[in-house]
Amino acid sequence: MVSELRLGFLGKLFLVKSRMGSTKFDIEKFTDKNDFRLWRMKMRALLIHHGLEQALEGEKGLPTTTTKREKKEVLNKAHSALILSLGNKVLREVSKKKSAIVIWNKLENLYMTKSLANILYLKAEIVHPQDDNREVVGRSFG
Repeated sequence: MVSELRLGFLGKLFLVKSRMGSTKFDIEKFTDKNDFRLWRMKMRALLIHHGLEQALEGEKGLPTTTTKREKKEVLNKAHSALILSLGNKVLREVSKKKSAIVIWNKLENLYMTKSLANILYLKAEIVHPQDDNREVVGRSFG
């Protein structure tokens, strides 16, 4: 399969070419302002599409029949895809990480807890909305 991963203007467009034509994927860079869980899902799908998802398990996740050269190529492509899909602020957080699995784990450690905390906060707001007039209303009827 002939394929190509290309990052478009402002890093928002991945173009995948294959023998059957081309498919465009619009994947927004992760910037710490967008939803990490959704970005992670889209990024994993892109890596799967390119046959690179095993790189998220490190070298031991690759088949034993794979040559050293092929392993290095898969690991480098996955690393590059992750790097190119991060905004500058987030990229600074992982800039010294040399493998896809280390970057992936670092991002999960940094942003999964933040995402979970945001979800819990939003759920609490739905159940107990903060109303600035609540105290005044309480005094009026109490």
